Amino acid sequence: MNSNSPYYNIKRKIIFDILDKFPDTSIRSLAKIVYAEAPQFFKTVEAARTHIRFYKSKLGAYHRKYCKITKYYKNEVQST
Repeated sequence: MNSNSPYYNIKRKIIFDILDKFPDTSIRSLAKIVYAEAPQFFKTVEAARTHIRFYKSKLGAYHRKYCKITKYYKNEVQST
């Protein structure tokens, strides 16, 4: 995430509002909702999806260490 973007806080608030409203919805569906609600802040549905994946800790271990907000992480049980 580029925190130097002038719209960073607005984008984050939009994402958090949607994640609070629809906690169990799939990431792709959330991205479509976010893009439909605020296309002026996200260039594509994929851009919205990437932001959502970042806050849900789905972009991988490298990005996980940069996201300080763990409220939206899911404790997934790994099968052995």
